[in-house]
Amino acid sequence: MDIDELKLAVKDGIKAYLSLSYLLILIPSILSLAIGEVHKVEITSLVAISLAITTLITTWFVKKPLFISVSLISSVVLVYAVAIGKGVAWPIIAAGVIVEALLMLATAMSTFKKEIVKAFPHFIRYALIAGIGIYMMYIGFFEIGFIKSPGTTPFSLFIDLSSPEVLLGLITIIFASTYILNKVPGALLLSLVTSLIIGVMLGIVQIPDVKVQAVEIRSIGLPDVNGLMNTGLFSIIITLFLVETFHTIEAEKAVTKRKGDGETLLASSIGSFINGFLLLPSAVPSIELSIKSKNHLPNYIASMLFVLSAYFAPYFTTIPYYITSALLVVMGGLFVSVIRHIKMSSGLDELLTTALISVGSLIFLSPAYALTVGLLFYILIKTIEGEGKHVHPLLYITIVLLLLDYFKVI
Repeated sequence: MDIDELKLAVKDGIKAYLSLSYLLILIPSILSLAIGEVHKVEITSLVAISLAITTLITTWFVKKPLFISVSLISSVVLVYAVAIGKGVAWPIIAAGVIVEALLMLATAMSTFKKEIVKAFPHFIRYALIAGIGIYMMYIGFFEIGFIKSPGTTPFSLFIDLSSPEVLLGLITIIFASTYILNKVPGALLLSLVTSLIIGVMLGIVQIPDVKVQAVEIRSIGLPDVNGLMNTGLFSIIITLFLVETFHTIEAEKAVTKRKGDGETLLASSIGSFINGFLLLPSAVPSIELSIKSKNHLPNYIASMLFVLSAYFAPYFTTIPYYITSALLVVMGGLFVSVIRHIKMSSGLDELLTTALISVGSLIFLSPAYALTVGLLFYILIKTIEGEGKHVHPLLYITIVLLLLDYFKVI
């Protein structure tokens, strides 16, 4: 390696760290809603350790530079739809992450991944991702206070621009979108820091007194496998398994320029398995960055920076949630944008299925319910049209499992 390659690798390693370090702020902010605010610093350290480990795992399985990180999709769905929506304890949810990781591992080590892609039409795959994006945007707007609901019906929602916190959240969205469109390195982290500075200058945000410290990372507990057996999380596990498997396969194709032979899915499944024991959501490839290095040195550099970040965890917890939640709106919008890949020549049944799965995530406030309704509609329509035999058997198996979980049979 000559000096120019070394400089490029170091630059790419720092760029990767800056591009992913927003997760050290956003993920703990989300997870602390379920685990407890008192554990926020500990969660930040765990996220830093996870990012370091999964970055190294990637170097062992993927031939080109790629970065695997804690899944934002999984974090949002598990916290809001499961922990808050169903009141499920987080150690039980972590056990569900381990189950999902085992499903991904089995898929990665077999030819089953090809059958999954073949079974689920492209419009269902994109609709599922877009639906979670809509769900994420709604939560983001709600958490920054832009949308409020004093009543009990959807029609009681209204927009509130009266508080400075709301305006600061909207400013964060504007900065993040601008930085992303201009391809600024570390755009999401930079938008958070920019809004924090503005908030401090205007007297909206008060910076707490924090210091570097060694953090105890085992006070949260361990995954509760026994508790998982008595909790209806099967449909959520299936939904997250599907969407993150699709995401991983597509990311591998895009980044490695190959047809997707499974190394990235294998790396993601191992990372997810480790994350489950760290009481974190699953791991997936990050698509918000690209590097030019042809070796894995950037991965090692980024990994070391993440380890170092664990000691500075208290500093990552100083940004208020109404600022960090703005990134949910931005990232949700990026997920929704995949809807453009659906071919306009699709039939009415396909378009209605797409609408049910995507918009249904917001209507039911659960991507799993939306997937159940959308798949059921699609299969019924195909059966009525006499084309049921053209539906892949895996779709029938999936809808049966989802319905059995919905009716508490499994």
